[in-house]
Amino acid sequence: MTVDQLIQLEDIRLETMASSSYQEWANSLNVSRLHTNREPLIKAHLLNSQYDYSPKNKVASLIKRLYL
Repeated sequence: MTVDQLIQLEDIRLETMASSSYQEWANSLNVSRLHTNREPLIKAHLLNSQYDYSPKNKVASLIKRLYL
């Protein structure tokens, strides 16, 4: 694609998104509310799965005593 074609495509996209029929369609399907970013939850799960929370872990039990 050339730069002119990309600009034309972007103009068409903006016109479509500005139209009232598109906005009604998006609102009827709750399009903006359907997408959620799960990446932070996945990263938190990975970090928690790497840590040893057992009582035999002296660092974890010491930290637990300091904050509880």
